[in-house]
Amino acid sequence: MTALAGFKIIEIAERVAGEYASKLLADFGAEVIKVERPGGAPTRAMGPFVDGESTLFQYLNTNKKSVVLDLERAADRAVLDRLLVKADALIDDHTPVRAEAHGLDRQRIAADHPHLVHCAITPFGQDAPVEWQIARPLNVMNAGGWGYHTPSETPPTSRR
Repeated sequence: MTALAGFKIIEIAERVAGEYASKLLADFGAEVIKVERPGGAPTRAMGPFVDGESTLFQYLNTNKKSVVLDLERAADRAVLDRLLVKADALIDDHTPVRAEAHGLDRQRIAADHPHLVHCAITPFGQDAPVEWQIARPLNVMNAGGWGYHTPSETPPTSRR
């Protein structure tokens, strides 16, 4: 028996942080169903690659099930709602604007699926200014202090 056996997680995340969060839950035994857009998740196009496959995507999505849904189509959005009815949690990493456009904002999720834990993973939170919502990994790394601890240069050595 694994720690999270019996838990069902729906993941609509498309960036590393959201996919990694779901991976950790899957590694602990939760059933994670990854929803990919037609053409696949954007991380499928991120290197490094081995035999034409993204090793990053493979790493982030081990132990997950997968389904392709076009959330622009009402029929596919209805499939997502049926999955959410039976799920314990939803993991998303999209901006609040995109979430609202697809009926996946926190207010709508809370109203339609009150039993669901809704985990929205964004760089600076759901209430961050719009210009912060498009943060890139470099911005997040440096804002979190990681950049300070991983300098790109070796300090000069003293000469005797």
